[in-house]
Amino acid sequence: MYLDDILIYSKTMDEHIRHLRQVLEISQNEQFHAKLSRSEFALNQVPFLVHVISAREVHVNPENIEAVKQWKQLGTLSPWNPQTLISHRDPKFTSKLWKELMRLLITRLEMSSTYHRQTNGQTERLNQIVEQLLRVACKDEISKWDQQLPLLEFSNNNATHSATGQTPFFLCFGRHPLILQ
Repeated sequence: MYLDDILIYSKTMDEHIRHLRQVLEISQNEQFHAKLSRSEFALNQVPFLVHVISAREVHVNPENIEAVKQWKQLGTLSPWNPQTLISHRDPKFTSKLWKELMRLLITRLEMSSTYHRQTNGQTERLNQIVEQLLRVACKDEISKWDQQLPLLEFSNNNATHSATGQTPFFLCFGRHPLILQ
């Protein structure tokens, strides 16, 4: 088995070598294999996802911001371009990259009130559905509610909804799921 994106942060080079040795030993003991040809060691700064991490700071990768700026301006909005995006104050939505993306997509980014469930009506409705499904599925063994979630998610995503006449799975992926027997 292979793992990607392991970041080992250390204050000194000696500490880094010690941490690296520990991670590689544990990985080897657990049957994980490092592909050293694709690995980099002892870097002063590291591009990680959309950020650049260094000993002094974490900032958005300037290449990502520039890439967003180079996108063509949308002439017309498609039904898939939301007019408003509501975030529960997730840090990724407060970054410069997201702010620039929202500006280019002509989408308003709004932050929901913390701990205010009614801010997003769709989420509130889905929570009600999940509660109802859990009551039925777990009436005999309420302590095992978490084990029922994957089946309930599958059931809900593959049930035809009256508002659309389609299943959420079909609307998201444009096809019905493969069901293995």
